[in-house]
Amino acid sequence: MELGIQDVRDSPWATITFLARNHWSGYVGTTYYSVYAGVDRHGRDHGPGTSAVGIQSFPIVEKNPIYDFGTGTTPLEVLKVEGDVATLSDGATRTIAFDIATRRFAR
Repeated sequence: MELGIQDVRDSPWATITFLARNHWSGYVGTTYYSVYAGVDRHGRDHGPGTSAVGIQSFPIVEKNPIYDFGTGTTPLEVLKVEGDVATLSDGATRTIAFDIATRRFAR
């Protein structure tokens, strides 16, 4: 298990469901997380998806959920993680905070 940010695009989801741009792996408290940043394809093999993150945790908190940001179709990217907050980028000028423990975007 490598910790930190990796540019690996493999994820636990089929590419028709979720396309990862990169991911972060590490601990928040005693739980090990993998946070995948990318785009939710919603089961479509063409057209834009929704900017999103996918989460994997051990022990399992919830089985591999995907959280859509709700606006934007650009794949998200993990820039850094401090404590339990992931700082994501939409590739433009906006950064987005995602609380890994509560699994919520800061608006």
